[in-house]
Amino acid sequence: MGPLKPELLDEDTLLVAFTRSNPASLSTSFTGGGVGHARYVVLRRISEDFKATPLELIRLARNTASRAGVPPSETVVIFTAAPVSDYVLKESVGDGVDASVLVVLGLRPPACVEVREACEAPRIKTHSRSGAGTISIVVGVGHSLTPAAALDLLRTVVEAKAAACSDLLLRCGSRAFGTVTDNVTLIYQGVSGSYGCAYPWAGPATRVGHGVAKAVWEAVIERGVKLLDINDRLRSVIGLSVDELVSEAMRAYGEAPVPGLSEGEVRVRLRKLLLKVLKDPNVWAFLIAARELDLHGVAGTIPGLSREEFLRDTVKVVADELIGLALATYVAGAKAMFSTYWVERLKVKDVLRGVKTLPMFEDDVASALAASILTLLYNEVLGDGDSS
Repeated sequence: MGPLKPELLDEDTLLVAFTRSNPASLSTSFTGGGVGHARYVVLRRISEDFKATPLELIRLARNTASRAGVPPSETVVIFTAAPVSDYVLKESVGDGVDASVLVVLGLRPPACVEVREACEAPRIKTHSRSGAGTISIVVGVGHSLTPAAALDLLRTVVEAKAAACSDLLLRCGSRAFGTVTDNVTLIYQGVSGSYGCAYPWAGPATRVGHGVAKAVWEAVIERGVKLLDINDRLRSVIGLSVDELVSEAMRAYGEAPVPGLSEGEVRVRLRKLLLKVLKDPNVWAFLIAARELDLHGVAGTIPGLSREEFLRDTVKVVADELIGLALATYVAGAKAMFSTYWVERLKVKDVLRGVKTLPMFEDDVASALAASILTLLYNEVLGDGDSS
């Protein structure tokens, strides 16, 4: 058993205890955080519209610790809108490592360097299971660490969390590295007397650092994949949900409707076709590739393509159109390739306004996806395809 022992006191209160001796702690939490000797962490779920002054928050934290039955002076209290009952616990024990990682995950709003109002307190409306929340990470290490090693490990934890958020493709103006209210708490065995028996380093090249980093990355990915539904995933990679993409396809369909079909029936059939297409991992490979290219484009890391050229969607790049055409051909054959040219013209005419606002590569795969399901629909209703 690792150094952390979690106990769910009620649906909204999670108590985490450090089970090794001589605890020392580092925490980014405002309530009980900083440099100290915390033995306990209490994660308390609050509503998304919760508001409190700093003084009120400190008082609430003390009351929360006392109600949990632990000394406020030895406790870090974390308030989060994420469900604390759905925590993930990963152990990194063996091979000279004694460590535990506990993660409580909420994925909105994502944080990245391309934000416009960095100093504004976030006010979020969420329509997703992933919800508003915070990535809260508690790490327990049953090793003596020097202060420098503890900071080294804290740095490693943050880097692993950022890598996981990047792999989850949380949608932000650039590559996301977390949410705007993330926090990390590290509890480890403090140094008694000389530094001689304490770890001087705990970065990713050390056994402890690597074990903890792997556990953090796995925990964030594991919970994140469960939180993100099909709408979250599609919105992450092309900026549109299932229903939003269907609406874009409906606008194109309105330019070439089939007599005798109601709009409601067409919408239902297009949605069914899109959901069927999105069961194919090959389709997702195209979409993720487009998103990754846009992330590199906004960062200016595509050789030969400056950030400025990317932002103005320079005509010297044709790879975006080629990816779109390849996707359409894969999904619905050669007809879809011509449908994509048609949808692209409608986009230029401002018919598909939602698609038109997307970045360089995503707008082309979104157009291709819309064109593909339209092609499949026309094949079905005109008797040219398999409607099964």
